[in-house]
Amino acid sequence: MTAVVTAAPVVGPTRPRPCLSLTPTPTTWVVAAAAAADGELDIGELAGPYVAADALARRMRADGEPVVFTSAIDEYHPGVLARALRSGREPAEVAESFGETIAADWAHAQITLDGVVRVGHDAGHRARVAAWFRRLYAAGLLTAREGRHPYCASCELWGVGRLVVGECPGCGAPCGGGPCAACLRPNDPEELADPHCARCGGPTRPRALRRLFFPLEPHHEVLRAPWAHALPATSPAGRGPAVPVDGFAGQRVDPQFAAALAHLVAAETIAEDGPYEAVHFLRRHDTAVHLALVPALLRIAGLPQPARFHINDPYVTAAPLWALDALTAVGSDALRRHVLLRRPDGAPVEHRQRELAQGRRHLVGRWNGWLGSVFAAARSEHGGLVPDAAPGGVGWEALTERLRRIAPALRTALGPDHFAAAQAVTLLDEVVDQAVEFGRANTWEAAPVLAAHLAVAGALSAWAWPVMPHGAARLATALGVPVPRPIDAAALCPPTPGARLEPPTGPLFGL
Repeated sequence: MTAVVTAAPVVGPTRPRPCLSLTPTPTTWVVAAAAAADGELDIGELAGPYVAADALARRMRADGEPVVFTSAIDEYHPGVLARALRSGREPAEVAESFGETIAADWAHAQITLDGVVRVGHDAGHRARVAAWFRRLYAAGLLTAREGRHPYCASCELWGVGRLVVGECPGCGAPCGGGPCAACLRPNDPEELADPHCARCGGPTRPRALRRLFFPLEPHHEVLRAPWAHALPATSPAGRGPAVPVDGFAGQRVDPQFAAALAHLVAAETIAEDGPYEAVHFLRRHDTAVHLALVPALLRIAGLPQPARFHINDPYVTAAPLWALDALTAVGSDALRRHVLLRRPDGAPVEHRQRELAQGRRHLVGRWNGWLGSVFAAARSEHGGLVPDAAPGGVGWEALTERLRRIAPALRTALGPDHFAAAQAVTLLDEVVDQAVEFGRANTWEAAPVLAAHLAVAGALSAWAWPVMPHGAARLATALGVPVPRPIDAAALCPPTPGARLEPPTGPLFGL
């Protein structure tokens, strides 16, 4: 057997590559798009990349598969400077404050990341990003161009990012510098029609400027974005790192290019532990970075291309609904269930507060109602112990067969190849619905029937963990079974006979 050898990179990586095993098991690298450090997370962000990516990573962890789940907090995002100018604060203060808020929002939503890239916090990461920039420049892969960039003389500000507004040259929609919200074209401020200053509203004036660009034509075979031609590598202002080559004094690395370089450095770090396959969870406006810049840079470095992309459409709210407010109102289980069930996959979704409230009522009434009856029967008829009886009852064999079919379907819905968040939630609801119907056809006090209910509850504690980890862990603790466990038919088993059940005083799901 021969080892797989990757193509030699055009420009060498910053660290030596380790020797790989002859029979490596690739790690799945789950990547959730970076969160901009210009505000709190709202429910739309959770409905986009974050909860979905966490559910996939949890499913793979439960199976014992090698997985690394990372994201980033983009402290160089154009919105940081715009927010700082509006609020009269320093950009670094804005980025630090909202970066901490975003990390707290992830934690409250039970989003468990193995790593978070914060280039502003990591001097080593910044040094590697700068080294890659210099290496690309020295290899002739960045080209200098003379242009005429919008500038507001009244505000004494270059028109960069959200500091300039105009018309998209592709579709004519209102747009700033960066991806067009309507057509996703990654617009350079120089390309905008009728540019105006976003701060004062006055017209900008073109000012001569020499910048660096990253041509994408040589990498067309790996690009997932057919509109890509060349994207800016430097910007006359903003929050990015200082350009680390001579001739561009005062300029900054363009925020999108900085984000792509940060991803490249992260990919090198992942590759040091062996082969990997990357699965990216993105919003529509992340496409310029992840479908154009990242593939081109990975090709240059000789690193694997992303294996799969899961790109969500907008989740629209009439007014901002901050993630922390929603989590405080309904809890992580109900919120995660809701954003997975309503995940905007294929079309935009409009948030309806009543649907979020209905989802929590469904957990409290249907799920907790059934589980409460199970624990009540165990307490009243069996002293709170697991009965010493094999699962049985009217319809048990049919129920077992249905649940055995649900398990692989749920695994697929929460897997990297055919991720289908809404289907996963629907299948979990079906598990509970089937158990409720089984209860209606049987006498709960019978030991085999209670054992059957406990078997389904045990399966639910394993199967629901990727979607609603808080409630699933509480249920597993009450049953005395481990969590996480794989989503398979083996989980359909009651706890050890004679073991004492320890249900919590509060609700299991929806807390």
